[in-house]
Amino acid sequence: MHYHKEKDEVFYVIRGRVLLETEQGDRVMLPGDHQHIAQRLLHRFSGLEDSQIIEFSSHHEDGDSFRTEPSGPFDLSQVKLPSS
Repeated sequence: MHYHKEKDEVFYVIRGRVLLETEQGDRVMLPGDHQHIAQRLLHRFSGLEDSQIIEFSSHHEDGDSFRTEPSGPFDLSQVKLPSS
């Protein structure tokens, strides 16, 4: 999970299934779905299958990503998926 103090993002799914986790709840995103991620909103994406997403965002700065846990692989079988 991470957040940005300055960057504002919108994600659009081209293909596949993607799990979006936020502090406001979790969502499985499918092709055609989009999601706005406001500044300071904790979020994380995980591909549930081979997927492609596009990010539209304001200016990116490497120092504007604040992680609340380490990044890296994790066991998706331990994640309870929300109903689609």
